[in-house]
Amino acid sequence: MITSLVKIYASPQNQKDIKKALKSLVAGVPIQTGCAIRYCTQDLKNRNAFFLFEEWQTAKDLERYLCSDQYRKVLALLDMSVEAPVIRFDRVSARRGMDLIKAARQQGK
Repeated sequence: MITSLVKIYASPQNQKDIKKALKSLVAGVPIQTGCAIRYCTQDLKNRNAFFLFEEWQTAKDLERYLCSDQYRKVLALLDMSVEAPVIRFDRVSARRGMDLIKAARQQGK
């Protein structure tokens, strides 16, 4: 699995436009094959910063998306960023859930 994180910094003047564009990307566009999760959110500390998070099943799925017309819209938003945007792709080698919480709480006793 691969996660994708994009952070875009809006100016106060284009904050609403970037927020609207990100929401339309998430809500109005069908999720690409291989994309398990996609959401956007606004930074709680910096209201002019926005995150787009995606989770991809395979590198091939992600690469296909990066070459798509849909991703061209993400690139256009990156161009609107007033600070250098953050772009990060992470390969996840393991996933844990409640078992990790229980193990940590048992060790903490």
